[in-house]
Amino acid sequence: MKVFVSALCLLHLSCSCVFATEQKIERAISVVNSDETKFTKDEIFCIGNVMVVYYDSVISAEKLSYNKSEKSISAEGNVILKDKRGNTYFCDSAQLTQNFESGEMKNLKIILSDKSRLASDGCKIKNKKLELENVIYSPCYECNQSGELTWQVKASLVIFDPNDDIVYKDARLEAFGVPVIYTPYLSQTSITIKRKSGLLPPKFSSSSTSGLSIHPKYVACLSPSQELILKPIITSKIGSVFWGSYKHRLINGEFSVDASITGIKSIKKYSTKDEKEKKVVEKIKHSGYRGHIFSKLTYDINEIWRAKFDINLASDMYYLKRFPFFKSIHDKFDKTLESSVKLEGFDDRNYTSIKSAMFQSEYTDYIPKILPVIERNYSRRFLDGTLNVNSIVMNLIFHQQKRTNAADEKTSRLAQKFLSNISWEKRLILAHGNIIDINGLLSFRGQGKFRAKDENFASHIKLSPQININWKWPLLTYYESLRIILTPTAGLILSERKKYPDPLDDPFREVNDVNLFDGSRSVSSYNIDVGSRFCY
Repeated sequence: MKVFVSALCLLHLSCSCVFATEQKIERAISVVNSDETKFTKDEIFCIGNVMVVYYDSVISAEKLSYNKSEKSISAEGNVILKDKRGNTYFCDSAQLTQNFESGEMKNLKIILSDKSRLASDGCKIKNKKLELENVIYSPCYECNQSGELTWQVKASLVIFDPNDDIVYKDARLEAFGVPVIYTPYLSQTSITIKRKSGLLPPKFSSSSTSGLSIHPKYVACLSPSQELILKPIITSKIGSVFWGSYKHRLINGEFSVDASITGIKSIKKYSTKDEKEKKVVEKIKHSGYRGHIFSKLTYDINEIWRAKFDINLASDMYYLKRFPFFKSIHDKFDKTLESSVKLEGFDDRNYTSIKSAMFQSEYTDYIPKILPVIERNYSRRFLDGTLNVNSIVMNLIFHQQKRTNAADEKTSRLAQKFLSNISWEKRLILAHGNIIDINGLLSFRGQGKFRAKDENFASHIKLSPQININWKWPLLTYYESLRIILTPTAGLILSERKKYPDPLDDPFREVNDVNLFDGSRSVSSYNIDVGSRFCY
C-alpha cells in the first residue's frame, strides 16, 4: 500500500513538473484535469472528463489532444468552451490553433454574455473572426408559453468579429415564426465593444419660429480617453448651427469643451420695442455670427494643489434660448454665465483658494467682475481647544450705466473687501453631564470703495470682539416604552453694536428660535444689533 501511494505521488509530481515547464515555455495550457493523460514528445492526450485552461479560456470535452509544436487543440464529444468575455460555446467537435486565431467547430451553439443565443451548422475561424453558416440568432432568453421564440434573425452567413461589427448576409427577421423583413446585408455592433464611432439616431422637431429641425449626431472615439461628438442643428427657417463637444480624460484631471457657431439668419426677423434689446440685435447683425463656448479643465498639480478653469461665454444673452442646446437653460444657468479661474490647496484641515471670475447676464449693469479673491481657512489644536483663522480678501469691479439727457455714461467702481475671523472654541464637560461651550471671536473686517457718495457704503475698517458662552444639560428619562431627552439651554453673547452693512456673507449663524437647539449653532456680531443678548 505504501509503495502504491508513493507511486501515485511520484506520478502526480512528474505531471505537475511537466505542466509547470509547459506553462513557463508556451503559456498555452496552465491546467489539465482528466481521467487519463498520456504524454509524447510533441503531444498531450487527455481522455474522460477533460478540463483544460487554454490561454484565457476553459475547455471541457470527452477527448482532447494538444500539439506542442503547433500550439493547437483538438476536442471531441460534448465540447464546452467559455472565453474571457463570458460567452459559452457548445459543439460536437473543435479544432483550434494559436489562441483561437484559426480553427473549426461543428454544430455550434452559443450563449452570449448578455444571455442572447445563437445556433449554427458549422463555424470556421479565420484571423480570430468567426464565419458561421445557417445561423439563427435571438436575444430572447426565455420562450413564450408555446415554446416558440418571440422573434429571431436567420441568416445564411454571419461574420462575427469580437473586436468589431457582426455582419449578417441574407438575413430574415421573424416574429412568432412569421417572416417580417428581409435584407441582403445587416450590421450590428458587437456587445464586447464598449465605445465605438458612428452615427446615432437623429432627432426631429418643429416649431413656428424655427420650422422643421433635424438634429443628427455623430460620435468619434479618438482614443480610450478622448471623444468628439458632432451634433449640428439644421432648421428650415433660422439657419443651421454647427455644434460639437470634445472630452479628454487626463492622467491627473479632465478637459471638456462644448461650442457652437451660426450666422445671423436666426435674428434677422427679430423685432422688439425695448431700446436695450435693439442695441443688442444691431450689435449681433454687425458682427455677422452668433455662438457659445463652454469649457472646463480640472488638473491635480500634486497631492496638495489643484487648478481649475471654467469658461462659459455666449455671443449674446438670447442665443442660448433660441436653439435647443439644453433641456432647461434657466435651470442650468439661471440667466447668468460665470467664467472663472481657480487654484485650490488642501493641506490636512487647512484650505487655500485663489479665484478670479467674470459674469455674463441679462443684468450686466449690476454684476461685478471678480478680480483675485484669496481665501484661507486654517485650523489647529491650541490650549486644549480649536483655533480657527478664516480670512478672505476680495477685489471687485462694478460697471454701471448712468443715463443722462444727452447720452448714457458708463462708469466703473472698484471695491476691496476683506474679512478675517480669528476664533477659539472649547467644550467643557462637567459633572452630571453639564456641557459648556466657549467661543471667542475677533473679527477684523473692512471695505474700500471708490466713487461712493453714500456714507453707509463708505470705506471703513473695524475690529470687533465677541464672546459666546452656551450651557446645556441633556437629561434622559424613561416613560413606559418612551425615551425622552430634555436639554435645557442658556447662552450669553457679548459684542458691540454693528454700524456698517455686512461687507461679506458671514460664515457664522445667529442664534434664534429656529436653530436654538441645533448642536452646530454659532453666533456673530454681524447679526446682533445690541451689545448683549441672552437666550434660554
